[in-house]
Amino acid sequence: KTRNRFRSRSPFVSPQWLNKFLIILSLGLFSCSLTGRLLGEFYFFELFSHFVIQYEWVAYGLLGLWLLYWVMFRYLTAWAVGAALLVGITAYVNHTVWIPGDYAPDRPIKRGEVRVLHANVLYSREEYVTTVAMVKKQQPDLYVLQEMTPDPIRWVTSQLRSEYPYWFACRSKQQVWTLAGSRTRFKVDEALARRLHIISLETTINGKPIALLTVHPHTPVYPSWFRERNEQLAY
Repeated sequence: KTRNRFRSRSPFVSPQWLNKFLIILSLGLFSCSLTGRLLGEFYFFELFSHFVIQYEWVAYGLLGLWLLYWVMFRYLTAWAVGAALLVGITAYVNHTVWIPGDYAPDRPIKRGEVRVLHANVLYSREEYVTTVAMVKKQQPDLYVLQEMTPDPIRWVTSQLRSEYPYWFACRSKQQVWTLAGSRTRFKVDEALARRLHIISLETTINGKPIALLTVHPHTPVYPSWFRERNEQLAY
């Protein structure tokens, strides 16, 4: 009787259609999460393991839609209950304590500690005034800027020349580069940078020898990118 009350000429607003649509979404979300966990070490399937945070929060949204569906129509099929349970499992297994802003940028600097500033600036960006201002404000011993391109590298290093006279850049993938700058003179493995696109440098900060490695791998969309990324991380 309840279903009949909400029956409509349009299949796109009927409770039966919404029920099927939510079931398909729920099963799809659960399948993507499960694929990433069980087959994530293999090419292509590894892509499903990239979205743990997204799986969690999309699951919360789907649970909200299932609740709204029940409030509106006052019934759930066995398939719907099962799909909602799988969504709950998806949210649980992908739970992370990470949230945006869980850092303390105003933490006092301890004497003798090493500070490294790292930022991915996005290769299509054209404005770098705020990036330079951020480096000068935070005053790290070393900075790493990823997804740079040649012209911005020249401009940023010229603006930071007095505070960070030593820098090295190498291509990380396609048209983007990684830039590392330092207050102190360093030694860098240039052969490694050419071969694996990894910056490995050694320097001395506050009288202590420091080693820094930084890499910006490909997203493993193609088999060759998958192999290159794995070789970089294995190194």
